[in-house]
Amino acid sequence: MKENNLNKKNNTNTDSNSSNSFQLKKTLVERLLNFGFLKNEDITNSNNLKNLIEQHEEEQGELDEESKLLLRNLLSFGDLKVNDVMIPRADIVAVCLSSSIDKIIKAFQKESHSRMPVYKDNLDDVSGVIHIKDIVKFWDRRKAFKLSSHLKEALFVPPSMSVPDLLLTMRTKRLHMALVVDEYGGTDGLVTIEDLVESIVGDIEDEHDEDEKPLFNILSDGSIEASGRASTADVEKSIGADFLPEHHDEEIDTVAGVVASLAGRVPQRGEVISHNGGFEFEITQADARRVKKLIIRKITQIKDERD
Repeated sequence: MKENNLNKKNNTNTDSNSSNSFQLKKTLVERLLNFGFLKNEDITNSNNLKNLIEQHEEEQGELDEESKLLLRNLLSFGDLKVNDVMIPRADIVAVCLSSSIDKIIKAFQKESHSRMPVYKDNLDDVSGVIHIKDIVKFWDRRKAFKLSSHLKEALFVPPSMSVPDLLLTMRTKRLHMALVVDEYGGTDGLVTIEDLVESIVGDIEDEHDEDEKPLFNILSDGSIEASGRASTADVEKSIGADFLPEHHDEEIDTVAGVVASLAGRVPQRGEVISHNGGFEFEITQADARRVKKLIIRKITQIKDERD
């Protein structure tokens, strides 16, 4: 009995630590924000923070790697723009204003989100945000639920807005989500307050997060099976390749971007795109907007297989 109680206590502590992790790190960022350390326009604060780090290392020894990463992120935080941290449009999960409560519940269950954008016809016409708490209230009386009556305000921001400014705006308005819109009013992406905090403290995992699968794998024949979202730099490093001219390296971050650049459009499933560096990209999964999965092969490897 004592052992069961002990196990129960340990599990409770683990859940508590996990759920408190985000709040503790968020509080740290907000305190630094209040003191002006995260303002990109104040060089003095940045220098003061550097001096504090050096003083700490002189008195108490070198910082551990996690602390160094946190402080490096702090120093660069003021230079970040919203488009540096946003979730791209293709990965936004949202519900339609005409959706039934059952469909909305299924979406929340599948994604384990607490909030979702709500749109009328498409993502370029967002009406507001729905919170899971407003859905739960109608669990036993679903016929009385009307989605439009429970929408929260949607915050719209440009991709060029600085991350510290957005964090201040979200704190002032007490909003946890913002839609990123381009100059024509189209939706480019989405950003949450957790995304902003993670740009400093790194990924924050909770009890609902699942282990992410790697975005690319090297197969037994030497080819690479990759998600379109796989980092170009990571894939290049793993096989010793250079897919892009130097002046494009900072513009294209993913392998889906590489093949779209090579083809001059979004290639479709079954297409094979050749690269003059001795590689070819076979598209295995795609839709009209993006490449989802592909296989990368060395052309010399293909010739060897034929021989």
